[in-house]
Amino acid sequence: METGTVKFSVYLQYLRAMGWCFSFLVFLIYFIQNIAFIGFNLWLSAWTNDAVTYFNQMYPASVRDMRVGVFGALGVAQGIFIFLGRRISVGVSDPTHAPAGQRVAGAHGFLRHHTVWQSGQPVYQGYGTLFVICLATPIFLAVIVPLAVVYYFVQVK
Repeated sequence: METGTVKFSVYLQYLRAMGWCFSFLVFLIYFIQNIAFIGFNLWLSAWTNDAVTYFNQMYPASVRDMRVGVFGALGVAQGIFIFLGRRISVGVSDPTHAPAGQRVAGAHGFLRHHTVWQSGQPVYQGYGTLFVICLATPIFLAVIVPLAVVYYFVQVK
């Protein structure tokens, strides 16, 4: 069995085999789920900042109801898109094998991410979490960018 990275042409072969509409639907579901995840975290962060705004004051019921409603809606949206994503991926026997029988190696392969996502540990949420951290604490970029460059060269070279 061969090991190594999968060529882009192999990904295109998978996309053609699934059909372009279905492939677009899968990527759209992943994208919307991540938007809901990021929105969920940003909303929770904004909600916790209300403690500063309403310090030693009565918390208005209208603000509370709005916060709870949006928080719940984002949670439900996230749950629906996770469910849809898992329903779509049912029937994939072993997504870590390329059509030519090559085993996907390395943490940077899409199919490896897909396998981890199926097991209930969404890798794409890690990217969303990094985005939220960088948005809230821009100095974090001074640490994460050099680490990402080192990681890239360790994985590729």
